[in-house]
Amino acid sequence: MKGSIRLGAVTALLLTAGAAAQSIIIRPGLSVFPFAGQAAGQQPFASPKFGVIDAPFGAHMGWMLIAELGGNQVKLVDPLGNVMPYTSMFGMLPTGAFGTDIDGPVANVFMPGGMVLPPTRGLFGGPIFEWIAEMGGAPLIQVFPGGPWAPWAPSPGNPGSAQLQFDRTPGFQYGGMMYISDWGADAGDCIYRVNPAGGAPVFAATPFLDPRYFTFDVSGGITGYGPNLLWVSSYATGQVFSISPAGMVMPPLAVLQPDIEGLAFGPGDPYFGPWMYVCNLTRGTVDIVMPNGVVQPFIMGLPGAAYPMFVATGPFAKFGNPTLYIADGGGSVWMVLHCPGDYNNDSFVNGDDYDAFASDFEAGNPAADFDRNGFVNGDDYDAFASHFEAGC
Repeated sequence: MKGSIRLGAVTALLLTAGAAAQSIIIRPGLSVFPFAGQAAGQQPFASPKFGVIDAPFGAHMGWMLIAELGGNQVKLVDPLGNVMPYTSMFGMLPTGAFGTDIDGPVANVFMPGGMVLPPTRGLFGGPIFEWIAEMGGAPLIQVFPGGPWAPWAPSPGNPGSAQLQFDRTPGFQYGGMMYISDWGADAGDCIYRVNPAGGAPVFAATPFLDPRYFTFDVSGGITGYGPNLLWVSSYATGQVFSISPAGMVMPPLAVLQPDIEGLAFGPGDPYFGPWMYVCNLTRGTVDIVMPNGVVQPFIMGLPGAAYPMFVATGPFAKFGNPTLYIADGGGSVWMVLHCPGDYNNDSFVNGDDYDAFASDFEAGNPAADFDRNGFVNGDDYDAFASHFEAGC
């Protein structure tokens, strides 16, 4: 698999990039790898701050779209981590690209279990357009399949918009509208609700909180986070809080360190669980905020952590398993997953995994049924050996 290297090599890359310590995966059985950009030995991204992953076979090639704040464009990333231009083929955007979403099904938003890709209501043109918020008061941008783009409506806010996301909650409890955030840690900070005519009244005022990033709990709150499904992070204060469908700002569920940015809900598998994951840009950490407000560390030591994207289905779900992608805000996109070669779930692929598998295989233990077809035979040995030799 392109971009897959062992955890020790990742640590060396992180130290080279100036990280204070090695990358640490807290939950056993998960490993981190460079996926695209600088850490993967490619041309660096220019401050990748947001992204979206198109649904498999979607209008935008079913690929990852990364918004470059410093590059005034969106780039495509294929499932192997290859990066190519997208919007810049038709000219550079007026200013830096912030939040981005697709008005239709996407792979990085899913119902619990990961089998459904919730669409939007389609009020803004259906699944054809990708939408981009820009910094500096530039207009909201719509992107046609293939990369052509056009300004759509004035972007509210001062100094401009950050996150852009569509309501995909069950029953469209937030009206199925587009929501964007106004950042800047000033009195005008808020979440706007954008209607199909381009009007953008204030949905919820959040003065001086710098609410750059938010997400919707499309599970409807069944994983324990309650009835208010719009969750916001405050870059200025570290607060994580919800906003009700009526626009009421709730008390914070948790308070982390300042500089927190993107947040996303896990896919509910045994490794990631259904919990809320929150990125810290400057500290290079990812934390889990549990439904009771307890904060659990998940990753430390990345060069930066701006935006998380989980996938549970499609080509970006590596080896058919849920996978987490993290745009680091600097020059790279990272990947966190359970490696099939990590047989003993210690986050490393080494001789211990081989010995453990060989022992189970020779004993005919069901644990060695690597391809999960009900038999322990040479096919299992070959499949494990392939992943072991690849380091993942």
